Amino acid sequence: MRTASEHFRAPAGNAKLAGKGAEGQTRDICISATGLFCLAGDQPFALLGAVAAPLCGARPHPSLTAPLPHDQEGESPLLTAAVSELAGVDDPSVRMAALVAGALAGVLPRLDELPEESSLLVMIGLPSAQTPRGAMVQCERWEEDLRRRHPRLSCATFRWIRNDQTLAEPFGDACQQLGAGQWDAILLGAVDSLVDELTCAELVCAGRAATTSDSEGGIPGEAAAFVLLQSSSAKRPRLAWLRGVGRAAEPHAGLADEKPMTGLVRAIGETLQQAGLAAKAVDAVVFARGGEKGDCLEWHQVKCRHWPPAKPQGAGGEPERGAPEELQLHPALGDTGAAALVVSMVLACARLEFDHPRVDCLALVDAGDASERGVILLSR
Repeated sequence: MRTASEHFRAPAGNAKLAGKGAEGQTRDICISATGLFCLAGDQPFALLGAVAAPLCGARPHPSLTAPLPHDQEGESPLLTAAVSELAGVDDPSVRMAALVAGALAGVLPRLDELPEESSLLVMIGLPSAQTPRGAMVQCERWEEDLRRRHPRLSCATFRWIRNDQTLAEPFGDACQQLGAGQWDAILLGAVDSLVDELTCAELVCAGRAATTSDSEGGIPGEAAAFVLLQSSSAKRPRLAWLRGVGRAAEPHAGLADEKPMTGLVRAIGETLQQAGLAAKAVDAVVFARGGEKGDCLEWHQVKCRHWPPAKPQGAGGEPERGAPEELQLHPALGDTGAAALVVSMVLACARLEFDHPRVDCLALVDAGDASERGVILLSR
């Protein structure tokens, strides 16, 4: 079995930042490059195709099972969405290192174009250290290997973010620093792999695992993604503009079937306000997570608040616009955990580039098990 350092070799193949801040100045930040490695491959457009189709990435696990639902006797195979190139690798830390290597390959050429004196911040999201797979990741060793194998990263500043809450807060803070000139570029990445036996067993014990006989529940997946952010002064192709980042606490996380959910409603509203936009300006929404009953119920409440059902056309009037297009990662990739938000950003850039139909403004929503809700707003 290869070590984590060997896998780092890249394969050949409530922040106000983008709208008008307190000073009334526009702080323009753009995404100039992306990198991806997931079940759909390493091309963002292939991911868009898999999500839009939609294709199902879930497959029966060869050995892991869960009890049949509704007190039936027997067991059925667990559904997982593993990357086929990593077949035979059991260590989740090694799998994550390989995913990082594949995703970095997409952005390293653009990093090499940065001036040598550029100040670069590298932020990488990881699963919580409280999880078995997260506890196996040794950040210091990963950082050492990355610095040694990729010269452009040798002088970068690294920040490792554990996914105990949404990445939106540390990401928003870093973008404020970029807008203020503290950094010349930010390389934001994230990785997770939930297909190991311990993580799957936890889902089964919690009664939240999807199986071949009961598809409701979480489907363990894995992915890594990176996006390169620069200010508008950078002479680089611009895949998307960052319009706003917001977050809010959800006091009733996991209780969408019993309580009104307010966190995501508030986060979306505040982020739109930052950008000076109305909800009807959002053409599409990307869901970083999902797949369980509570996720659908929470989103239903959000839609009723921000995008209520369209009214019929009145005499001499125009019909009101309905809810935005919805893009869900979960059916295609399964639950990508800590990587979900950054993978969603890569998907969003691919969707903004696609013109059939055209999308000009897109919201990314991150609403997982934690109490924090995050929103990122991107535009052409």
